Amino acid sequence: MIDIDEGKMASVISSFQVPAKPKALSELQEIMKASEPDINLVADLISSDIGLSSAILKVINSPYYGMSRTISEIKQAVMIIGLTTINSLVTSLLLKSALQGKASISLERFWDDSLDVANAMLFIGNRIKDKVPIDMLYTVGLFHNCGIPLLALRFDDYDDLYTQANGDI
Repeated sequence: MIDIDEGKMASVISSFQVPAKPKALSELQEIMKASEPDINLVADLISSDIGLSSAILKVINSPYYGMSRTISEIKQAVMIIGLTTINSLVTSLLLKSALQGKASISLERFWDDSLDVANAMLFIGNRIKDKVPIDMLYTVGLFHNCGIPLLALRFDDYDDLYTQANGDI
């Protein structure tokens, strides 16, 4: 059993600042609550953020989608990609941007792994239709290790402690 100093624990907890949920994410979630989400509202929301717009256009023009011509309009990209996938993409992009800063580990691998798990959850969700909402599965996959970037941003020695903790198992 681990002996934890309550005073030190309280000090660590009080020093944490979890980033606020991005406003655009709250707006997207509100739009997506509708029984028939408005594609125009989603496209307008994405268009209002140059970083999101750029990322979505990069995705739609990637070899994965195999477009015969370059897509340059966000509304068209949203229509082609689909609202469920757009919701997942925008959510992951906004949350990734909220958890940026000088970290004690490379967060790129963390995000790559989290996206892989989120996509695996989507794959599973598509096989067990109507059991669990697919967007919820994606979010669970994306955030299954959400403490890692918070700890890595807060503690310079997080990588050493993580390695040590895994060695004790």
